[in-house]
Parts: sequence; structure tokens; C-alpha cells
Amino acid sequence: MFENARLTALYDTINLHDEDTSFYLELADELAPRDVVDLGCGTGRLALLLAERGYRVMGIDPSAPMLGDAREKPNPNGVRWAEGGAEQLGEGEADLVLMTGHVAQFFVDDDDWSDALRHINRALRPGGWLAFETRNPLTRPWERWTRETSLRTISTPDGPLETWYQVRSVRNYRVDYVVSYLFPGGERVDDPNILIFRDRREIEASLADAGFALDRLYGDWTRSAVTAHCPELIYVTQSAPGADS
Repeated sequence: MFENARLTALYDTINLHDEDTSFYLELADELAPRDVVDLGCGTGRLALLLAERGYRVMGIDPSAPMLGDAREKPNPNGVRWAEGGAEQLGEGEADLVLMTGHVAQFFVDDDDWSDALRHINRALRPGGWLAFETRNPLTRPWERWTRETSLRTISTPDGPLETWYQVRSVRNYRVDYVVSYLFPGGERVDDPNILIFRDRREIEASLADAGFALDRLYGDWTRSAVTAHCPELIYVTQSAPGADS
């Protein structure tokens, strides 16, 4: 995912994430943590914005090129960067862990997802928080991931960039797909990915197994209720008192 240097340089242009960024900034202000971890921080946009608000922030990402871009950005408030995943977290070092940009769906293997949740719970101080989102599988969004329905054009410093989705296969709610990028001048880059679309029952069971209590669940970035047709499942959970993490 975004291992191509040219794509990494344009990541913030291609992926603005204005709605979810605002949501998570407001949530942090509401929960008032001291230490925040942005797990899957990408190029560091959210982590740096959190640091500007006075939080002590750690950004973790498995992609060396993405993390390299984050490290090159002005960082006056001292965000700490780490390459890897949830295993980079130390015990009791965070009050709030965020996973944004549908990062939770990239844990395709159930054991990997469970391990990540347990690492996160161990990293949280008593009463600490985990917040993340997944796409609502009931809406079957992958059925709209065709070139015809997903094609969009993005303005970049080099000119218009075309991008679109194309699904290769769907099996057991695991969606194998490619995001294609056509640069001005004709260069095309294909970025293959696999996502899992866990349903609400599966996610809530995995959270409980890892020692989390669901505090609230939203269906979109305006904090609307969950319905069969809502686009997101946005989880705000708390490390349960006395949980065995």
C-alpha cells in the first residue's frame, strides 16, 4: 500500500480525509488524553495535527516510504515516529490509540487482528481508549469498486491525476482489489490491496475478547446512529477495568 515513491509524495493530496480527521480531533479533545498513538499513521497528517493541540503523540506505520514522508515534515512538537505495527507499543504508555483510514480492515488474518487488539490494550493505561472505523459490510461497497463507478480526477502540482478501483475477487468478505493511478504523461501505477469486511458481531466479539468495552458506535462522521445503510461503523471503546490484557 503506497510503497511507490511518487504515490507517497501525493498521498496527502489524494487522501484528504477531512471528515474523519475532524472527527478524531474532536474526539481527542473530548476524551482529553495525555498520550495519543496514531497506529497506521501514514504520512503523519493526523499525528502532527494532534501534536499541535498539545498532545504527546506517537505515530506508527509499517510503510517505510510513508513514514519517511512523515519524518520530513515540520515537527516542532516532537511527534515520535516508529516503523512497524502494534507490537511497537510499550506497556501502559498511551491514553488513546487511534486507527484511522480503515486501517482495521487491513488486518485480514483473524489472529493478527486479535494480536493487535491485545497489544493495544496492554499499551493503554487503565481506562484508556481505542477508536477506529471500518466500512459497513451490509452496504457491500466493493460492488461499486469498478472503473466506471469509482473513477475520479484529482488536481496535483503536475496536472490531473486519474484514479479508480477494480475488484479482482471477493471471498469470505475478503476483497482483493487494485487502486490504479494514471499520472499526467501516461504513467500508470497499480496498487494492490486486500481488505476484510468484518460484521458488527465479529468486531464486537473480538473487542470483548481483547478486554475492551464498547462505549459508543456511530454510523457516519456526523455521529449518526448505525443503520443497515450507514457507510461506516465507527467504534469508540475503552479498556475494561480488570481486563486481562
